[in-house]
Amino acid sequence: MGNRLAQFAPTIYAAEQPLTVAGVGFPTRMTVIALPGGALMLHSPIAIDERLADEIAALGEVRYIVAPNALHHLFVAAAVARYPAAELWAAGRLASKKPRLQIVHRLDRALPATWAETLQTLPIRGAETIDETLFLHRPSRTLVATDLVMNMREYPTRRSRLFFKLVGTYRRLAVSRLWRLYTTDKRALRASRAAVLELDFDRLLMAHGEGIESGAKSSLSAAFGFDHRSG
Repeated sequence: MGNRLAQFAPTIYAAEQPLTVAGVGFPTRMTVIALPGGALMLHSPIAIDERLADEIAALGEVRYIVAPNALHHLFVAAAVARYPAAELWAAGRLASKKPRLQIVHRLDRALPATWAETLQTLPIRGAETIDETLFLHRPSRTLVATDLVMNMREYPTRRSRLFFKLVGTYRRLAVSRLWRLYTTDKRALRASRAAVLELDFDRLLMAHGEGIESGAKSSLSAAFGFDHRSG
C-alpha cells in the first residue's frame, strides 16, 4: 500500500510506512475508518505528510485518533498536533507509560456512543504490558488488530528475516513468540483469543503484514492453534 491510502474494505482504508526498531526493519500500518456522518478514526497513526493528509481529508474529518495498544505510540503526538480537534483514545497502559500525551480518553473505560452502531471493541487480557484492544467494523465484517498477529511476507534486510524467523512469524499469519514475554495470565489470554473467534468477521487487517480479505476467521483460528500448541 505504500505511504498512500488504499481501500481495504467499504469505508476502511490503510496506509503503510517502513519502520526500524533496534535495527530490525518492518512495515507498520495505519487504518482509517470512516464512521457515519463524515467522521474519521485514525487507528495506530503513522507519520502523516501533506500528501497523505490531503488523501485523508478527502474522506472526511478526523475526529478520533486511536492508540490501540501500549506499543504503538511513536506517531501519536504528531497526529494529535496535526488534528488538535480530534479526541485521542488510547490503551490505559499507555496513559501511565507516556504521561506527556495527556491521555484523558481510555479504551478501558466507557466508549463514545457514536461508535456503537459501527464498531465493537474487544480488549485482549492477560498481557497488560501490551494492553491491546481490537476493533470490529461491523458493516464490512473487518477485524482491525495491531500486534495480536503478524502476516509479513517481505523483509527489507537479512537481519529482519532472521528476527521474524526467531519469533515465529516468518512469511505466515502467526502470533509472535514475543507475546510469551508479556503474558502474565495465560488463562486470560486464551479466553480473550477464544472471544475473538466469537466475533462476526471475515476480513482481518493488522499493523504488520498483509491483510486478509476473506476467510480470516479460519486463518486466525489456525494461527491461535499453532500458538497454543507451542506453549
